Amino acid sequence: MQQRKSDIDHGGILIKPDVEDPERLLWLNPDTGKLEVSAAASDADRIRAERTFELCALQRGTLCAERIGTMEAAIHWLERVVERQGSLDARLQNEWVRLTAPLTPYKFVIRHVFRTRGKTRLAAYDRRLYTQLAASDRVAR
Repeated sequence: MQQRKSDIDHGGILIKPDVEDPERLLWLNPDTGKLEVSAAASDADRIRAERTFELCALQRGTLCAERIGTMEAAIHWLERVVERQGSLDARLQNEWVRLTAPLTPYKFVIRHVFRTRGKTRLAAYDRRLYTQLAASDRVAR
């Protein structure tokens, strides 16, 4: 049975995407779907990232495949938006709502695609939605 991150005794070392921005620490390998530590990460953050990968089994094949699928979907959406010169029909609008919904899985992957494709405003918007939900969830507890 897969453990939840909150159930693991980690001494507070794990990266918590609902509390901090993992994008400054992580990179997504587009060929393998594996998470990598950003070259700009400090030694302490490198240890935290590697420990998070290990304790949460974040490099297993199913997760990597799902990251690649999410990445391809986000890229495909962006390409269609560019083809339409930014005009969103109902289908593209519905996909946008799904991509940016705060509970959509693999938010890091979606924002990674936006950032690496030069769409930093889209990534920032998505991050704000996610952060607002995480903050309201913490207040509700």
